[in-house]
Amino acid sequence: MNRSATDDYDSAAVDGGDERPAEPGARRALREAEERWQRLYDNVPAGLFELDARGHITRMNPAVRAMLGDADPAALQRRLAEGRVFRHRRQLLAWLRALTRGETVRGMELALTRVDGGTVHVMAACAPVRDARDMLRGYEGMFTDITEMKALQQQFVLAQKMEAVGQLTGGIAHDFNNLLSVINGNLYLAEQKLGAEHPLAELLAATRTAARQGADLTRSLLAFARRETAEPERIDLNERIGALRPLLERALESGIELRIVPAGRPAPVWLDAAGFESALLNLAINARDAMPDGGVFSLTVAADGNETGGGGSHGPPGWLVTVADNGTGMSEEVRSRAFEPFFTTKPEGSGLGLAMVQRFAGGAGGRLTLDSRPGEGTTFRLWLPAAD
Repeated sequence: MNRSATDDYDSAAVDGGDERPAEPGARRALREAEERWQRLYDNVPAGLFELDARGHITRMNPAVRAMLGDADPAALQRRLAEGRVFRHRRQLLAWLRALTRGETVRGMELALTRVDGGTVHVMAACAPVRDARDMLRGYEGMFTDITEMKALQQQFVLAQKMEAVGQLTGGIAHDFNNLLSVINGNLYLAEQKLGAEHPLAELLAATRTAARQGADLTRSLLAFARRETAEPERIDLNERIGALRPLLERALESGIELRIVPAGRPAPVWLDAAGFESALLNLAINARDAMPDGGVFSLTVAADGNETGGGGSHGPPGWLVTVADNGTGMSEEVRSRAFEPFFTTKPEGSGLGLAMVQRFAGGAGGRLTLDSRPGEGTTFRLWLPAAD
């Protein structure tokens, strides 16, 4: 009787031979195919996963771990059960509805939460797996990370919005500037006719000051709209903030204490004075809205050697303007988007205030940072390079 390859293998094992016999061709081909599949499964950049018939995760490849930060399927399943994976409830319901009906999912966008709290946007696909009797055995699916693509889309939409608001702002600012020119001209003629000793002279002077501030604001709006270049000038931060006190007090309203702590010596900088005043007013208005029951709004000027407020003499010479309040503070999500144009938590807000402040800081060669936590208030640190 002819002996099979299996018989050769078994007899060699019994005899205790040192050399391993040749592996049968079919078995070797199967093993190599399994190894190739495992390498592909482990190395493919898309996130692959498997679910059982109840929708529980039974397997996932390293790409899913990299996207979400979970160590194994059990850890991800626990977070799913606790409701800590899907960012939006409507997406979760759509996902569960598809699984419950045994439907094939294609091109479903999902916003998922990482273990560290970050957000990853994925394009999901999932298909049911059935046996020979058409009974549901489970699901096989794939996540494609589209976070970077979503960010680029948002930047594109944002650029379109900024272009539109720039054109609108530029047109309004020009018209407003023409009106201010008429007001200033009439005020000048009235002052010349009434003289400095007239009882209305002081009111006329105050009106001219307000008109001048309006013209400065117009120039800032035109600069923001890229219609006009900001004109930097040498100013002393202590003097400029001191002169702005009455306007800040009116913006903060009653119930909020204004504390101004100037530097112990002159603090000269080169910047657009109107843009600086507008930035402080924007921060004051934000602080007012964050302190509906009153509180403290402080402005502190101090010499500092770097952008972060703690480098001393290790960085270039500069001045640190610290603007703080003890209001409601911001959540992590709000803080991460605070400087994003058109993002606002106020029902009637434009979402441009902090974006303009950040743009002013960059235009002045400085840097703006934000520190805030819910219930602990908000602190902005504006670092500006010192004038020679």
